[in-house]
Amino acid sequence: MKTYCLTLVCKMFVVILLSLLSSLAAEGQIPQAKDHYFKIGIAVQRALGGVNIKGSGETFYGNIFPEGIEQVQTNREDNYWRPLSLSYGKYITDRYSLGLGAEIDTYGLGDRTRSSLPIFLEGAYNFGLSGSGTFFVNVKPGYSIGIESTFHSGVKVETAIGYEFNKRQERRVSYGISLGYNYQELRKVRQVEMRNIQGTGMYTEVGERFVNVALSSVPIIFFIRL
Repeated sequence: MKTYCLTLVCKMFVVILLSLLSSLAAEGQIPQAKDHYFKIGIAVQRALGGVNIKGSGETFYGNIFPEGIEQVQTNREDNYWRPLSLSYGKYITDRYSLGLGAEIDTYGLGDRTRSSLPIFLEGAYNFGLSGSGTFFVNVKPGYSIGIESTFHSGVKVETAIGYEFNKRQERRVSYGISLGYNYQELRKVRQVEMRNIQGTGMYTEVGERFVNVALSSVPIIFFIRL
């Protein structure tokens, strides 16, 4: 009798163990939806019109003796380029996501290419998943940090509509393309030196002239979401 009970207990234990293992295996086969994402993108931007000069001014620092002058132009149209954009975000619901990111924007201004470092929030809405992906819209308000001595910081706003391929409920790797509108304000600053002679002494007036500029462009953005 004891042997029979022991055998029955062993069989029940084996059945429970096998049931537990099979349930764990089944759970392992069900892909779990990610609640976050990492996004990498690049963009080609076409300028809309010329550089809009919003205002200008000058600050006088004092009189010293060094010589020299820098020439600056602000009226050249050009293609702009975004070599890198990175963002990290969370899925709020199946259709809404919110992230934080940074990118590098370059602008053809005058005879040089200038760069800025925008920091931005990214809110996105997708219109519902299909078999291959989803259409979406997003908006990216931000602030550009000047990374060159010539350019200072300014407001940046970008919005876009696009299509994201291979976007599933599990939120694995996907990729996409979008077309948007980018508005960027920057302050261009240059040092000014003017040589003067009064009486028997020669000196140089040193100051800074600044120009507030606004740039508009149409970016075509390619990205991958991990």
